Amino acid sequence: MDNDAKSPIERLVFVAHNATTFEDQGQRTGSAENSGSESDIDKGNTDVQDHPDNGENGDSDDDNRLGFDDGDVDDLEEEVAESEEELMACKVAQLKLKLAKRGLIQTGRKPELISRLLNPQPSDFKNKPKIEPWKTSKAKALLIRLLRDKDSTFHLLTPERAWESSEWFKIYPKDRFISNMKNLKRSLEARELIVSNDNKVIEAEIASLSTLDRATNREYPLWHESDASKLLEKDLKDGLKKEMTPLQFQQTREEYLVFPSDVFRKHTYQEQRKQREMPMKITKCNKLAEMQHKNVVDEEAARWHAEQEHDDLVNEMVNLMV
Repeated sequence: MDNDAKSPIERLVFVAHNATTFEDQGQRTGSAENSGSESDIDKGNTDVQDHPDNGENGDSDDDNRLGFDDGDVDDLEEEVAESEEELMACKVAQLKLKLAKRGLIQTGRKPELISRLLNPQPSDFKNKPKIEPWKTSKAKALLIRLLRDKDSTFHLLTPERAWESSEWFKIYPKDRFISNMKNLKRSLEARELIVSNDNKVIEAEIASLSTLDRATNREYPLWHESDASKLLEKDLKDGLKKEMTPLQFQQTREEYLVFPSDVFRKHTYQEQRKQREMPMKITKCNKLAEMQHKNVVDEEAARWHAEQEHDDLVNEMVNLMV
């Protein structure tokens, strides 16, 4: 029967039979039957090579042809993770790229990089620096300082350029910094408007009091407008009063003698109480921390302005040369 006329099952049986005959042909005699089998093998040679089946791994081969893989999972993982030989064939730059993708440290010689990829230790992973919360950060304090300085060139910068102008700012994502900067500007403008209105109200009240005092022909000036007010604050801070009574202390300056003794005594006690109670409102630790924070921000603000002035000077020189 012709191979093309056979059913698929008959064809599979025929191929399997011919494969067995092909394996035994070296041991058999050259009979006519065997010669016919060899002829059949030649006719179906392509089928035999494409579909080998020795009864031991035929199922596995069929599965592989259909796209299945029942191999070890460990073998697959090793292939994905890359072997030491494959990593040795990579360049250092490629190894560093692989380390970066896995969050591993990228310093060291090539063998160290390979060892780190094959067997990473907890110490091999990068420790992300702790970022200070924006609300209490020095970056925010610096930004407020620059925004409040009306004469600063900071106001000429775009938000993107402002973010690039300080390493303190670049710690935070650009989009978040720009958003925080816009919110701060709006908040400061609103606060300045409130303060301005409050100052107008206070000035109006002071003016009315001054008018009233002049209308009643008072013989001494308003305390808050006098030089005695600032001098008293300074003298008490410097400890000049010591064991003196208010009356004795009043004799030490001509500015104090302008006021009646009872008026001066009252303001002396008020200033003493203010200076005594103010430090008690802030603990010493917090006060020191606040001063240190302020000093650091002041230094960074000074550095920022100096750097901007230097850049402006360089640009001017370049423009002159051009």
